[in-house]
Amino acid sequence: YESALFQVEQLLLSTDEEIEKMSANTNYQDEAAEYEYQMMRSMNSELRWTYIYLLVQTERSEKALLQLKRYIGDEKYAHHKELAVALREKLEKNK
Repeated sequence: YESALFQVEQLLLSTDEEIEKMSANTNYQDEAAEYEYQMMRSMNSELRWTYIYLLVQTERSEKALLQLKRYIGDEKYAHHKELAVALREKLEKNK
């Protein structure tokens, strides 16, 4: 888990940075740029979900809770929102 956690964390940071750059520079009249942005956001969301899973598996609940807050707050891309809310409640209960 530790190796996977490190790799996913690095990818997540990279996609976070890329999304930030794209947000500042995206011309939403350009259909290709919009599609690339949407794909990056979706990939970032899935990476965050994987990261949360790895944090839970390695008993890093506080960090997982912070990531869950961010994940759940991203309404459009939180594809596992129901599971995330249930996980957040469980982790908060076990504090």
